[in-house]
Amino acid sequence: MNKLALFDFDQTLILENSLGTLFKEVSRRKRLWPLLIPEFLKGKMLRRGVRTTIKHKLYHRCLHQSDEQRLREIGQQCADRFTINQPVFHQLSELAASGIQVWVVTASPRPFIEGVIQGLGWPVARVVGTELLESEPGLYSGRYENECSHHHKELRLNSLFKEEGLTPEIVEAYGNLPADRELLSMAKKGFAVKGARIRLHPKH
Repeated sequence: MNKLALFDFDQTLILENSLGTLFKEVSRRKRLWPLLIPEFLKGKMLRRGVRTTIKHKLYHRCLHQSDEQRLREIGQQCADRFTINQPVFHQLSELAASGIQVWVVTASPRPFIEGVIQGLGWPVARVVGTELLESEPGLYSGRYENECSHHHKELRLNSLFKEEGLTPEIVEAYGNLPADRELLSMAKKGFAVKGARIRLHPKH
């Protein structure tokens, strides 16, 4: 692998956040908010922060005892529900057609996004995403050590490059701000995505 292009997934390649769809499909619930009522009553929302508490709770309640194959299957089944950001997908397609390897780097669980991309038939060589911890072999605990977001994307990629002896030339990266600032800085050209608009993002 000589040249590599990196793409965020949620709110970059698709316009939505994919986690809500995953949680609803796994839990078979149309509404997720009833799962959060005990956290409000215990006051955990205020102590830990609303966003962090909600995410941790939904991961645990919805993904506990699920497995990699199940998440991948759900991704394939849900693939056509997302709104593809066509200008960004066009860039992905052009880069792949020119022989540049494309990786998707996402905060969502890796097997789920792998399933979505397989369902859509996109020319993506690899998905790097949040890895769930196991409570026993083959079964997820519903918890994760580090979400693959913000600066953890850069840390995760550099770790993979080192482990696998890769020295790619990262020619382009696409993501939304401020979450993907570090991801964009890894590429020769980083592009900030906001809706259908794509603009070159200065490194400094």
